[in-house]
Amino acid sequence: MATQPKKTKNPSSQNSSRKRGRRKTTNMSGFKKNILVVLGVFLMILMVAFGYFLGQHAKANEQTPIAQTYKTDKTDQMDSRKKLLEELSKKEAERSKKAAEEAKASSKTIPQEKAKEEAVRIRTERKVRLAERTERPKLAIIIDDVSKRSQLNQIKVTGLPMTPSIFPPSKLSRASHTLAAGLEHYMIHLPMESGSAQFNRQSKTLMTTFTQVEIEARVKELRRLFPHARYVNNHTGSVFTDDHDAMQRLYSALR
Repeated sequence: MATQPKKTKNPSSQNSSRKRGRRKTTNMSGFKKNILVVLGVFLMILMVAFGYFLGQHAKANEQTPIAQTYKTDKTDQMDSRKKLLEELSKKEAERSKKAAEEAKASSKTIPQEKAKEEAVRIRTERKVRLAERTERPKLAIIIDDVSKRSQLNQIKVTGLPMTPSIFPPSKLSRASHTLAAGLEHYMIHLPMESGSAQFNRQSKTLMTTFTQVEIEARVKELRRLFPHARYVNNHTGSVFTDDHDAMQRLYSALR
């Protein structure tokens, strides 16, 4: 019986099949990698978004108690300030009453003008002693440039113990010195030479070229205008207060 010859496979076709198989496997693995990369990026975005949401939520929760605490603290501060002002007003009324009684008792043996000066001196010395003993912080509020009654009224209406510093009479306000009448605390706001020529044109501004006689004459005039004044502060005066000799002449005259 004759046998048929066996068919042999072509080597070139076998190689082609192997190559196609490898390409298919490579394409599948690349596709899987792309899917994994996309999923990883998506998960990262989700995590960032979730973290941002948690942060905003926590921030919103933290703001409410802080705002409430601030409101409570502010209310407490206002209450404390109100109580302090009431205490100061009460003490001031008591001191004024005692001072009036002392002045009245002194007026029997001392002329009226001297009695007023003595009462002011006693009140001032008492307040200085009290200020030295207290452990509370001390604050003096001084309002400069006062030359009109309306300005003085605005200071008084606050109800706070503020000290007005009053301009001496000038062309713009010839009766400014009368504002000091009846005030227990005030200062003279004295114009002094500055580095700006426009400010030095103010009436009777103290100049560094003034002699001792000229400065003493000005101080005597101020005493006549403000008979109960105890303190002076400068209006402008950067040049005058920087001049040692000029300040020495002024200090000796004021003393």
